[in-house]
Amino acid sequence: AVSENNELLGIAGFLLNSSALVDVGFSDFIQHYGLVRGTFKFLLVAILFSRSPDGADQLLMDGIAVDDNYRGMGIGKRLFAELERFAKEKGITSLKLDVIGKNLNAKRLYERIGFVAVKHQNVPGVLEQLIGVSGVTTMVKQL
Repeated sequence: AVSENNELLGIAGFLLNSSALVDVGFSDFIQHYGLVRGTFKFLLVAILFSRSPDGADQLLMDGIAVDDNYRGMGIGKRLFAELERFAKEKGITSLKLDVIGKNLNAKRLYERIGFVAVKHQNVPGVLEQLIGVSGVTTMVKQL
């Protein structure tokens, strides 16, 4: 989503044909956290939060973000409306996303636009301290 002045207001990414908007790899963890801590965090995230669509007719959300200054103005809803239009054109029958437990505003938005929680995964306390996430809810919307 861009403004009339071509300013980026929000973006939605998704996984399609094994290609994703966000592709955080092992080297990113090492660069950010160092060799030992980065390796440990990468393995934990890979084990705890492996993500994939449930089938070829499901689009997996890779991420959505709206500029802080433009939140609450319907930009997220418009991004999802466009995403749904695109998905239907491609024969996709459902959208799937994961939302971090602490992000209650995002979860409420997803519920308002028709997503249903299908799974919640808590992260044990010790691991929560290491990766900074208490849990993840997987949500699906049928199109």
